[in-house]
Amino acid sequence: MNKGYRTEMQQKAITNIKSKCSKNEDLERRLQAAMNSVMDIEDVKKKEIMVQQIELMLKAAAI
Repeated sequence: MNKGYRTEMQQKAITNIKSKCSKNEDLERRLQAAMNSVMDIEDVKKKEIMVQQIELMLKAAAI
């Protein structure tokens, strides 16, 4: 068997892993941007409301 040869199943698995890694990187980037937006809120009351909303979403998702 040629060492450089991959079966179709192996290639699909590799593509799937790369896709998941790419998606995770995108989610991390989006989360960081969202958190930066919250951190940049100067109005303390508005920031408090945003933090409370995030906490509620986490509780609702049972994280």
